[in-house]
Amino acid sequence: MIRRANINDLEALAKINTNAWKINYKGIIDEDFLQKKTVEGFIEKRMENNWLENKEIDTFVYDENNLIKGFVSGNDRHKKYDCEVEALYVDTEYQKSGIGSQLLEYMKRHYKNKGCKKMIIWTIEGLQNNSFYKKYGGKIMEEREYEYGEKKYPGIGFVFEL
Repeated sequence: MIRRANINDLEALAKINTNAWKINYKGIIDEDFLQKKTVEGFIEKRMENNWLENKEIDTFVYDENNLIKGFVSGNDRHKKYDCEVEALYVDTEYQKSGIGSQLLEYMKRHYKNKGCKKMIIWTIEGLQNNSFYKKYGGKIMEEREYEYGEKKYPGIGFVFEL
């Protein structure tokens, strides 16, 4: 079931995010940077920003029998695109099982119901998620550069019509 995340979910979200980066971004993102990503660092950064209590940020989890298998987070701050998905991660043990597509479709419906017309998801060019976003209707419409550690990486923005 997909439900709104709460503070009790933070450690599970941190583990999912950290493991996903270390496994899925290996060979693309600098190994030194990946090794510095920690569960504690994720929690600390999110607590500083009141991430789960911030009313401008929508975070939902895929919860199966009290086991969180993935999460999606975004906002509808009405910038160039009506809304943005800032994070979409599935526990590495459950990837390719349909959880990511359920979370993505949930967020598309959520923002469409809020009156949004176009949603953007930023990612790094060359990641396996690029083909996932294309499969579900995303079109590359934007480019930008990311910096992780001392290195720069090409970023791309997938836009979805809602």
